[in-house]
Amino acid sequence: MPAALSLVKSPQSAPGPEVEPVVRREEELEGLDFRRLYDRYKQKVYGTVHHVMGYSDEIDDIVQSVFLEVHRSLPRYKGQSKLSTWIYRIAVNVALQHIRKRRRRRVFLFFKSDEDDRELEPSEDARPQHEDRDLLRKLSRVLDTLGDKKRVVFVLHELDGREIDEIAELLEIPLNTVRSRLHAARVELTDKMKRAGMLEV
Repeated sequence: MPAALSLVKSPQSAPGPEVEPVVRREEELEGLDFRRLYDRYKQKVYGTVHHVMGYSDEIDDIVQSVFLEVHRSLPRYKGQSKLSTWIYRIAVNVALQHIRKRRRRRVFLFFKSDEDDRELEPSEDARPQHEDRDLLRKLSRVLDTLGDKKRVVFVLHELDGREIDEIAELLEIPLNTVRSRLHAARVELTDKMKRAGMLEV
């Protein structure tokens, strides 16, 4: 994986072994403590949303949106997959919705003036942090050019640390589809990063 991608990794993102709450039948759902569910999954949902979204100052708001959707959808949970898989699936879908909105908003960046750029020029002391943030923004924009299907598989595997079979279950797609999308995403992303000057040719 390109070194530049290491900037978007977070130490809390790799999913570890979980003790699943047993939530199988409607009567069990009625007694489920949503606060306990939130506390159990909030960090891993944050990591998943962070990796799917890339650089964004909206992560906290999106995580809240995920749990609002979990709360609304919980009565429809039938136990056909693990509760964690079901929650992460919602997290991915909510993050993708925000990515599509973000892509529409970015058209306005083309109208940013050179004068605006000069006003935002960082001081010498702030330049290293600014350069890191700039690299994150560039990487996020490159990731945004990937199709949603390839992007999600790539970030779940390379950044979120999930195995191929777990991604297949989460996205409800065959293993070979995960492998082919992952390979295509790696090839396309590497090529675009080279053309953007983010990797040496």
